[in-house]
Amino acid sequence: EEEKMATQKRSLDNTSSVATMAAATEDRYAFVTEWYDSAASMMRRYTLLFYPQDNAVEMVDTKNRRLFLRRTHVDNVTPADLFLGANVNVCSRQLKVVDFGDEFTRSVLGSRRESTLLVVGPRAQGSMGAIVDRAARAGLKIVNAVLAQLTPADLDALSLDAGLGSAPSLLVELLGPDSVATVQGLCEAGCYASPSSAAAAHDCNYCFKERRLKTVAQMQHSTLCIIKPHAIDATGAILNQILQSGFDISALQTIRMDRSAAEEFLEVYKGVVGEYQHMVTELVAGTCVAVEVVGAEDVHAQLRALCGPADPDIARQIRKGSLRAQYGVDRVKNAVHCTDLPEDVTLELEYFFGIMIHA
Repeated sequence: EEEKMATQKRSLDNTSSVATMAAATEDRYAFVTEWYDSAASMMRRYTLLFYPQDNAVEMVDTKNRRLFLRRTHVDNVTPADLFLGANVNVCSRQLKVVDFGDEFTRSVLGSRRESTLLVVGPRAQGSMGAIVDRAARAGLKIVNAVLAQLTPADLDALSLDAGLGSAPSLLVELLGPDSVATVQGLCEAGCYASPSSAAAAHDCNYCFKERRLKTVAQMQHSTLCIIKPHAIDATGAILNQILQSGFDISALQTIRMDRSAAEEFLEVYKGVVGEYQHMVTELVAGTCVAVEVVGAEDVHAQLRALCGPADPDIARQIRKGSLRAQYGVDRVKNAVHCTDLPEDVTLELEYFFGIMIHA
């Protein structure tokens, strides 16, 4: 027992020891994470330890080599949320996973998961939701997504058919076990999937890091829908229901918000609804999907009707087929945000598709 305590003490004194110490009796995964401290205008680095047995995390301040957060159970972080490039919210800090923290984690999780690129071309746009939903049901997770117009240079870099440049295509980076083979099996006419692991790494890097493809909103006869982080695995099903309800999707992009941006966007609710702080925390908990929905003159009212009442419990009573009734949990985790007032539509569209995607 004394030797065990001594080992634990030494692990707090040295971050590398924490990150590489073998877990004798239980699995434990280590990740290198970064958090931008806006007050100090600096990036801080932490080693995040995840214990899948009780869904607990522990954090170590890398620079100061000291324990920052003792082992604590969390509800909003799961093994599926922890991958390179992911954003997770722990104790109101939005941490970006930048590397594996030890060789054990790298060997176990690095070999189990790989990213690949799915392209849903113009001919298959009406099926984009169904295709993405099939990927989610196959155990794949959305990392990045954008509805973008591909240039001839993009098509050449991605080895895509020139026909895909006729109109915007949906490009989705998907992560999961054997993702390359899985996505190839999901493709239908008008779609493309990276043909190999090497091609997948190149394609995802080109689209979302090197080229950083951006969507373009049309801002006419449209309104905003935000798929919240807790519902991101239902993105395909939600998109499919939007399309099946007679709407079109003209712009789409995954966005990761920091707390200041979420507070600014939701400021209208401050002092008005009691859940304001929890609403902010939900938006920064992970990846959001911003969607511009196009329809008739009253598209704003029609989309609000499809989303349903803000409280999913009420929605399940009076609007059973609504998005919030099906995918919402409570008033905070209610699956989607839709613009409340028609006069705010342009402002909210410009905020997400003008400011946020270019931040």
